[in-house]
Amino acid sequence: MRSTKYGGTERFMLNSSLKMVERGTEVRIQYEELPASSDYINKLSCLNIETIIAPTHGGWLMSMMRALTLYFRYRPDHIITHFVSSPHYVACMAYKVIFPSTRLTGVFHLTPRMRRWSIARLCLTRFKTVVATSDAVASRLIAVGVPTPPVYRRYLGIFKPQEAINNTIEGRHARREELGIRDDQIVVCCALFDHPVKGPDVLLAGFARARSLNSNLLLLIIGIEPDGRFEELCEALGIPGDAIKMTGIIDSAMDYFAVADIYVQPSRAEALSLSIVEASALGLPTVASRVGGIPEVVREGKSGLLFDAEDIDGFAKSINRLANDSELRAAYGRRAQQHYRDQFDGYRNLNETIALINR
Repeated sequence: MRSTKYGGTERFMLNSSLKMVERGTEVRIQYEELPASSDYINKLSCLNIETIIAPTHGGWLMSMMRALTLYFRYRPDHIITHFVSSPHYVACMAYKVIFPSTRLTGVFHLTPRMRRWSIARLCLTRFKTVVATSDAVASRLIAVGVPTPPVYRRYLGIFKPQEAINNTIEGRHARREELGIRDDQIVVCCALFDHPVKGPDVLLAGFARARSLNSNLLLLIIGIEPDGRFEELCEALGIPGDAIKMTGIIDSAMDYFAVADIYVQPSRAEALSLSIVEASALGLPTVASRVGGIPEVVREGKSGLLFDAEDIDGFAKSINRLANDSELRAAYGRRAQQHYRDQFDGYRNLNETIALINR
C-alpha cells in the first residue's frame, strides 16, 4: 500500500490493527514506501505494530516474487490484502499451497476492474473472506464470478466520537475566520487528489459555471497542492483567485469541512467515498456524481443531489440549487447526519468487519 495522509483508510488500518492486537494477534503492515504522516506511524508504533517498508511493485514476475519473498520472511498465518494486483494474489496462492492452513482475506476499497477470466478473480475464489466496502463493489465482484460467500459487504465509516464531531461543528465560525471567509460567502468544499478519476477538471468547470450565476460562492479544495498549472486552469475558466482556497494535503481534512455549506464529489469512479461520510457526519448536504457506491451514501433528493459523471451543467445546477436555498441545505444536512449515524459509524462497523475476518 501507499499512504499520503492520515485519512479514512489509515484510521481503518489503525483501529482494525488495534482490535487484532487486543485479541493477541501480532500485526505487521507492509507499505511500498514510508507513509507521509508521522502521526500515523507513531500511533502504529505505540501499539507495537511493525510497519514494513518493502516495495513489491514492478514487472509481473518481479511483483509476485517480491510479495512471495516477503511472506516467506515473516511467515504469516493470515494475509489480509488491500490495494493489490494480480501478481500479489498469485503470491498469496503460492504461499497457501506451501502452508495450507494460511487464511487469506481480501479487502476491496476500490471498485475492481478485473474480468471473469482474470487471474485475480481465479485466486479470489480460494480466499476465505472477501470484504467489499460498498454494495457497488460487492456487486462488481459477484458479477465477474467471485462467489458469495466469500464476498460480503461491510461499510467502513469514520472513527471520531460524537463529542469530537460536535466540537468540530461548533468550531465552524472560528475556522472560517481563520481562513478569511466572509459570513455572506457560501463555501463549496471538496477533498480529492489530482487524478482524473477524482474529476478535478469537472470540479473546476462546474464551479466556474455555478459561480457565474452566484458570485458569493467560494471553493475550498483539500488534498491538492497549489501549483502554476492549476492556477492557469482556474484563470482559463474565469475563476478569480479570491474565489478559491486550497489547503494542500492535510491530515485533519474533516476539521476544514466544517466551514462548508455544501460538500461536492465529482468523481468518475468511487467505491464509497469516506469524505462524503465525513461531510455527512457534520450535517452537510452533498452534490456528487452518480457512480459506484456514492448513491449508498448520498440519498438523492433526501440528503443531497446526484448528477451523471462529467455532466458539468448538471453539476453546476445542483450546486446553485442548494446555494440558493438555505432551508433545503439544512434539511438535507439533517438527513445526511442521520444516515451517517445509521450506517457509517466506524467503531460499530469495524467490530462487524473484524468479526467477519476472524470468524
